[in-house]
Amino acid sequence: TSIKEIGITHPLLLVRQNGGYRIASGHRRFQIADRLGFADLPAQILAIADDAAMLETNLLENSSHRRYSDVEKGLIVSKMRDAGVPEDQALNRYMPFLGLERSKKLYADFIQVEALTPGLRRLLHELNVPLRVFSACFGWDAQSLSAVETLFAELRPGVNKWRELLELIDETARRDGIKAADILFRQEIQSIREAGMSSHEKYDQIHQMCCRQFASQ
Repeated sequence: TSIKEIGITHPLLLVRQNGGYRIASGHRRFQIADRLGFADLPAQILAIADDAAMLETNLLENSSHRRYSDVEKGLIVSKMRDAGVPEDQALNRYMPFLGLERSKKLYADFIQVEALTPGLRRLLHELNVPLRVFSACFGWDAQSLSAVETLFAELRPGVNKWRELLELIDETARRDGIKAADILFRQEIQSIREAGMSSHEKYDQIHQMCCRQFASQ
């Protein structure tokens, strides 16, 4: 709304690349302006030599006013690794910009965000689900990740309910030596999903069914 009313007051930051320009910072401003049909945008061209320097520029510019979701933080950490930033440098210099502790375990956990399916990442980002909740999915196969994305996109529960059901499914799958998808594709769950109930009621029945299954073994 503010861009529509007063335009872009903070220039995009660009770097030269392959005869054109690449956005170093300002991707969202560019996307909004493009949707609004702006023909001209203010921009500043930077003399940046590599991806690591461009990533640092982006973090420095956004750290004072941008709040990243845990999914975004995970993708940024992965970009650091892919840009050749040493782990110690990522821990000591960049993770504080993301509001993260200088923890090797946390670094390793956030790296795993990249392995989630794009659709699941979008859903987790949209609902602002924290890493401590969705880390239960780490190590799941693609079919299981796709199944949980479909279910939670339909139910859209709160964060605590995400945690309860994900942990229950993960613990059951590990104990029984099966995939999470084997649980999520069971006919009982499909029947609940197809029933004419509210999302809240469907969640409660699916959760109760998973609890019974866990207690039965």
